Amino acid sequence: MSEGSKALVGFLALLAFRFAYYQVRLRKITTFGDRYRHYLRDESASPEWLVEHTNSFTRMMRECAAEAGTLTRLQEAGYGYLEPVRIAAEDNLGVRDPEVVTVTNRTILRIQGHYRAERNRTFSPLYWVEFLVFLPREVLRHLGVGSDKLAVRVSDLAWWVLVGWQVVSWITGKGSLIQVLRILAR
Repeated sequence: MSEGSKALVGFLALLAFRFAYYQVRLRKITTFGDRYRHYLRDESASPEWLVEHTNSFTRMMRECAAEAGTLTRLQEAGYGYLEPVRIAAEDNLGVRDPEVVTVTNRTILRIQGHYRAERNRTFSPLYWVEFLVFLPREVLRHLGVGSDKLAVRVSDLAWWVLVGWQVVSWITGKGSLIQVLRILAR
């Protein structure tokens, strides 16, 4: 099998994995949403399942960077004063309060939208071009480095210079970056 064929098989495997990953995540949050709505409709339903899956819901929410749905309510602080209290939807999944339900449903829809969009981007050529152009930024983002840091900009610039050099060497047939690295590795 030639190197080009191996690269194509690897890329197709990457596409299949990425599509399957986001499809499974989408099904998981959709099932969670269905179970949550069933809990809301059935007054006799126990919130045990929701409590058991709260960590999974929170993890998916963080993974897709969906903002935590919160409510702000006023409660008595004493002596005639009121203080704002923030209520996080993911911590109150078992509560049937209409405002909490609205915020929770909105959060579930955001997560579903994220996973659906990522699944669909799998087959977008523009996504892959952008991914390759900004590969160092993606790697550093996964390592927890913010995109506004100088290190990200420097790594992007270095990446563009290296890739540019490789493209020019392929076009001219002289001084390939891979050849230079092989010489340095000896």
